[in-house]
Amino acid sequence: MGIAEELAYMAQQSAIKNQEAQTNSIQAQLPYMMQEQAKQEATLVGQTNPRPLIDDLIHYYRCEIEMPDGKGGKKWSRPDGIKPLMNELGVHSVIIDVYSIVNQGTVLSNITDEDVANLTIQIHMNLIEKLGSDAELFELENSNLNTVLWTTSNMCYMALKRALNQGERGFLKKVVFSNENRTFGPTGKTTENKKFWEVWK
Repeated sequence: MGIAEELAYMAQQSAIKNQEAQTNSIQAQLPYMMQEQAKQEATLVGQTNPRPLIDDLIHYYRCEIEMPDGKGGKKWSRPDGIKPLMNELGVHSVIIDVYSIVNQGTVLSNITDEDVANLTIQIHMNLIEKLGSDAELFELENSNLNTVLWTTSNMCYMALKRALNQGERGFLKKVVFSNENRTFGPTGKTTENKKFWEVWK
């Protein structure tokens, strides 16, 4: 074997060893990488949850705003002299109707413009009937009826739009697949997390 061939052979063996070392290193880190990916996916799914919007709506019905708690933090409180839009029975009753439509299952679904319109009309008509018949029971004054009705309907509409044509569902898929490519890219393979996505087929 000549010098050139010997150098080429040594370079080839060195490249093989480096590749093996890299592969072994990646395989050793794989459990940790998969665990971190699962945490990221859980965080992303959590961020799609519309529950914070519903919580804000509850505070709105109660006429509560975030105010300093005197300890460096904040708390929800109703300013002095301000009455809630309706009592707790009314708040609870309306939120049950809202949550039946505005939930994470809906946000991560795939709906059309027609679905958005129909669901918004459904919640709007339900509210008209409920608030109209139970206004006295809910201690809801006539001057506040339209405020509750339209604020609730508008919030539901905007939340439903997040599912239009796989809106957040499609975005979530793109982000997760992008993370998978970055995580497993050095091995030359792209691994799909079927367990995570089988729910959204």
